Amino acid sequence: MSESSPLKSKGFHPFGDLIGFEFTKLRKGYSQCVLQINKNHFNPHKTVHGAVMYSMADTGMGGALYSLLKKDELCATVEIKITYFKAVKEGSLICNTKVIHRGKSFGVLESEVMNDKTLVAKAYGTFSIFKIKNKNIMKERKCIVIESYNSPYTTPWTMIKGEILSIGEKESEWPRWIWCTNKSGESRWVPENYLDIQGKTAKAKQDYNATELNVKIGEELIIKEEEAEWYLVINKEGNSGWVPIKNVKII
Repeated sequence: MSESSPLKSKGFHPFGDLIGFEFTKLRKGYSQCVLQINKNHFNPHKTVHGAVMYSMADTGMGGALYSLLKKDELCATVEIKITYFKAVKEGSLICNTKVIHRGKSFGVLESEVMNDKTLVAKAYGTFSIFKIKNKNIMKERKCIVIESYNSPYTTPWTMIKGEILSIGEKESEWPRWIWCTNKSGESRWVPENYLDIQGKTAKAKQDYNATELNVKIGEELIIKEEEAEWYLVINKEGNSGWVPIKNVKII
């Protein structure tokens, strides 16, 4: 990504403009953004609100991953975990982000937030990567939720192309999904089409992120993919995940 990237243009990221941070470095798989602290960033205890550092990490991750995307690809936040080490009261915040893994359908990133030379927060994030048919994402297929859906899973689960998994039973309600367990003992449902099944094990044909999206009646979603009676969608907050097709209607 060149220094003339649109990410550095005022107005490209309205929320970033609102809280006052900007990108100072952008290159392949890496970004740096900086914020000068003022009283508008404080919580009631007169220290910088944690959401400021979270937002820097989230946006920095998007910038770093954006540098590795093709012209017909976009990315969206799936999950971020952040740890805060120290309260911040003055000076500047610098967020350095690097891409740890860039797969076909998701990326994993790491951000470190510094207050001058002190590490004050560290974050790890998972982002969905998806192709768009048009330059304007609003031209993508849309749907509206007609029945709420709440995922029974609260932790992220991803699969990397070439990974070997143990397989269990098929889902009774969704027969084209298979229960898979990775080498860490963590399990989730995976579309059968994403697997090369070999007896009681399977080899991942592609990267896959199993995140399911919680949705409410009336929500509008953008459809990114369709697989085995589920849609991979993105909501208006930019969060990505799977929802059952029967819970939505095309609009």
